[in-house]
Amino acid sequence: MQKSIKTELGMITYESHPASGKASTILCLPGFGWDSCYGIFKNILDQLPREIGFLAIDTIGTGLSIQDQMTRTADHILANLVSVLQAEKIDHVIVLAHSLSGAYALLLANSYPELVKALVLLEPTYAEIGKKLFDEVQPLIDQYPNLKRQQVQGKLTTTMMMADVNPNNSLAVRQWNASVLQKAYASQSVLTEAQQVSTLIERMKTLEQATYSQLILTLVTDKRYSEYLTSPFVRLGNITAAPGNHYLQWSNPDFVLEQLLSVLS
Repeated sequence: MQKSIKTELGMITYESHPASGKASTILCLPGFGWDSCYGIFKNILDQLPREIGFLAIDTIGTGLSIQDQMTRTADHILANLVSVLQAEKIDHVIVLAHSLSGAYALLLANSYPELVKALVLLEPTYAEIGKKLFDEVQPLIDQYPNLKRQQVQGKLTTTMMMADVNPNNSLAVRQWNASVLQKAYASQSVLTEAQQVSTLIERMKTLEQATYSQLILTLVTDKRYSEYLTSPFVRLGNITAAPGNHYLQWSNPDFVLEQLLSVLS
């Protein structure tokens, strides 16, 4: 069910499915980007037992929450998430986070330990690879004026966006998510998130040294398994590897679902 709530930072639109009884709720956090959080994780969410709840939140400046903009600091993004949890009266979640959002997941668990029961992290970013992260977001910062100009001039079409959305969804859903991505492309908010990366890296150094009471499971590709064995996630919890690419929720959804269900049980 799609819902929207008005907050001090702007309007937040999200997809939700309520948990039944004492069942858990999955809070999905996508990696860096513009499109629908629900579209990104839909192939996983569709296979969950019906009693399990989920929240797929488009934080302000992305996806269906593009009608408003905000400076996408980590604290503002967390405020978006907490606003929805409070509106839905959800008192605990299991966080499923991909890539850059691994940092937001740790921050949420550290800042609101009573809300977070467990973390399932898909190839999460960590401070030591900060230079690589800078290199990935710098082209967006450099090219932003041109990207925005292309969007305004209608040169970025929905068809062009099809290659960047979840390939596991039906054609109709992929077309819908591509249209969401096209409308939100070159968001001013996402530009500010890119500009905040250096600040986030510094916060991650502290988060990676913290002690967490929650279960933390890190899922990685077999190609990066040895890398993660020297990462902070070794100390924080278990690391499990399987074939696939960085978008494990797309390239090996059965593996991700199996591991997620093991945490839920």
